[in-house]
Amino acid sequence: MRAVTENDIRDAWNRHHETHGGKREDYFGPVYLAKEFSGSVEDFLAQCAFGSNDYGLDAYHVDESRRNLYLFQFKWSEDHNLFKGSLKRLVESGMERVFGNPQASRNENDFLGRLRAEIYEKQASIDRVVILFVFKGDPERADQSSGLEALREELESKKHFINGFFGEDRSVDLTFEFRSNETRGKSATHVKKTHQYDLRLEAPHERQLESGERLHVGFVRLMDLYRIHQAMGPRLVERNIRFGLGEEEGANRSLRRAFEKIVIDGADPAGLFAFNHNGVTLSVEKLVVEDGTARVTEPRILNGAQTLTTLARFIEKNREHPEFRKRLQRLEELEVLVKVIDAAEGPFIVGVTICTNKQNPVDPWNLRASEQIQLDLADRFREELGIFYERQEKSWESYRLADLEEIEVDGNQKPIQIRPLAQTFLAVQGELDRMSRLGDVFEDEKVFRRTFPESYLRVDPRKIVLVYKIHLRRRALMRHLAEHKGPSFEFIQRGWNLVQALLVQALFNHKDLSSWLDRFGTTTSMETDYTEVLRSLLLSKVVPVIKRTASESPYAESLGEGKYAFLRTKAFFGKCMDQAENDYGWEKRSF
Repeated sequence: MRAVTENDIRDAWNRHHETHGGKREDYFGPVYLAKEFSGSVEDFLAQCAFGSNDYGLDAYHVDESRRNLYLFQFKWSEDHNLFKGSLKRLVESGMERVFGNPQASRNENDFLGRLRAEIYEKQASIDRVVILFVFKGDPERADQSSGLEALREELESKKHFINGFFGEDRSVDLTFEFRSNETRGKSATHVKKTHQYDLRLEAPHERQLESGERLHVGFVRLMDLYRIHQAMGPRLVERNIRFGLGEEEGANRSLRRAFEKIVIDGADPAGLFAFNHNGVTLSVEKLVVEDGTARVTEPRILNGAQTLTTLARFIEKNREHPEFRKRLQRLEELEVLVKVIDAAEGPFIVGVTICTNKQNPVDPWNLRASEQIQLDLADRFREELGIFYERQEKSWESYRLADLEEIEVDGNQKPIQIRPLAQTFLAVQGELDRMSRLGDVFEDEKVFRRTFPESYLRVDPRKIVLVYKIHLRRRALMRHLAEHKGPSFEFIQRGWNLVQALLVQALFNHKDLSSWLDRFGTTTSMETDYTEVLRSLLLSKVVPVIKRTASESPYAESLGEGKYAFLRTKAFFGKCMDQAENDYGWEKRSF
C-alpha cells in the first residue's frame, strides 16, 4: 500500500469538508481506509468521525473476508504520545459506548450510531476486534511506551463489553497494533508479544466479588515464578510498588538465609519455606485452571518482587558452590502460597498492590509509582533524552544492560528519581512549605495533582533535567557558601529549599538559559562547568537577595533570636522574589 501523502489529505479535505466538516487532518482516516481496503475515499466517509465526540475512535471497517472489525485512531504526526488521550477516552467511555448497553449510548453521535448498527448487522462475521493506531512515527517506539502500555492494559479490562455484545458463548479476540503510515509497505508494524505461561497450581480455591473480580488461592513452585521472571524481566514487576529491596534489607536477609539453610546447608526441609513465607500476589489478564495447571496470560507481580530478586541473586552467587549443585533439586521443591487476581480493573489492582506491600515500610511516594503521570514522565525522559526515570524503588538496579538497550536508555547516565523530582517541581512552584513535608504531597490527591500537573508533560525535558540537577550539588554549594561568605551567612545554610528555589529562578531569568539547556540539560551527569554556573549564581545573586530580605522586619528580629523557620516558608520565598525583581528585574517563572 502506498503511504498517504499531504496532497492526498488536502485533496480529500477540499472535496468533502463542506459536507462533512472537520479539520484537514481528519481526512487522513478516509484516505488511509481507501488505500488499505481498495476503494474510493467516498466509499469510507461514512465510516469516519469528523470533529470532536469521537470517544477515542476516528474510523471503523468490517472486513468480512478476514472476519475482522477494525477500529482506528489516526494521528498525522510522528508523536505516538498523542494516542494517550484517545486511549483514555476509549477506556473511560468509548468501549462502553460501542459495545455496552444500548441505553448507555443514548444521545450518541451519528458516527457511533452507524458503527453500532453495522457491527450489530455483521456480528456473525466478526471473530476479532483489531484496534489500530496509525501515525507517521515508529511503531516499535510506541510499543515501548510505559504510558501507552498501562492504558492498553486498562482498555483490555473493558473486554467484557465485547464479550457481552457478541455473547459469552463466542470467543471474539481483541488485539492492538501500532502502524506507521510512512513504512507501511516495509512491514515496520510491531505486533506485541503475549506473555502466557503454565503454573502448577496446587489446592486452588476461588472467591469472587459481586463486582466481578476473582481471586484464586493455591500453592505454586517458586522456580516456576523465577523462570517467568527470567523470561519477562522488569515487565513482570512493573505493577509492584518496588522492584525489590536491597540485599541487606531485613526481609531479604531472611529470605537469603532461608535459601541457604535449605539448599546450601541442607538443614531445613524444602517444605518449610511455604510455612514461613507470606506469599506472592499476581494479577493476570486471563486465568484458565484445568487439571491442576493454571495458564496465566500477562502476569504481573503486585507483591513478592523481593522474593524473586533475592532468589535470582542467590542462584547467581552460588551456582558454582558444590553444596548448591549437590542439592539443586531442592530449589524445584520450594513452594509458595500465591494469590492470583483476574477480571479486575486498574483502580482495584492499585488498591490490592498498596494493601499487600506492608511487609516492608512503604514510603508515600512509592504509592504513586504507577500513576499515569509517572508513566508519561518516564516516556518523555526515555524517548527524548535516553534517561531512565526510577519511579519504582530499586528498579534501576534491577535492569540488565540488555534491558536498557532494548528500551533505548543510556546505561551510563544516573536515573532521575521520583522523590527529588517532586522536590524539584515544588522548588519551581515556590512551594517551600511542602518541600519539607514531602509525604503529604504524595498522600493528598489534590496536592499530588498540583505538584505533578499534566502540563509538565509538554515542557522541554531538558529544562526539567537542568533544574533537577541542582540537588546533586547541595553539599558542594553549601561548602562554597561557608568558604566564601563566612559566619555571617551561616544562617542561609539552614534554608536549602529556599536556596534551591531561588537558584531555579536565577537559571530561568538568565540570558544564557538557552545555551545551558543545550550544554547541561541533556544528561544527568554533573558537569564541572555547570557546578561553576550554580556556584556563581548562588554567590552573586541568591545570597545577596536572601541577606537583604532577611535584614527587614520581622525577619531580622527572628534572626536575632536564632529562629530560622521563616527560611522554609513560601511567604519568605515570595519576599525574596520581590527583592530579586527590584534588584535584577526577575520574574517568577515556571517551565
